[in-house]
Amino acid sequence: MMKTFLIAAATLSLATPAIAEPVTVFGSSDAPQARVVYGDLNLSDKAGLNTLKQRVRGAAKDMCLVHYQATLSERAARQQCYSTARADGYAQADALHDRAAQGFAYAVDAAFVVAASNR
Repeated sequence: MMKTFLIAAATLSLATPAIAEPVTVFGSSDAPQARVVYGDLNLSDKAGLNTLKQRVRGAAKDMCLVHYQATLSERAARQQCYSTARADGYAQADALHDRAAQGFAYAVDAAFVVAASNR
């Protein structure tokens, strides 16, 4: 199925503070995961939410779609990994956006983990 993932930092082309990289990918073949930083974003507006979702998509791609040339079944598994990770990240991003819209403030180094399999 999927090969073991090595610890790798993946940065997006977005400007972020020097305190943390926006995405760090880690995990194993059973459950690849990525840490996505959002403390530098204003999640009470759509622009901040869209930036966070862009980071989620990048993290899911880096976790699941690396070395995409593979057998058909491996490609299907990698696509499922990507879809699951993206859906997990989007759900968390939407929940954070809802809380921010209600006035909740996040720490500068706030982050969440996107999982490529059900928890």
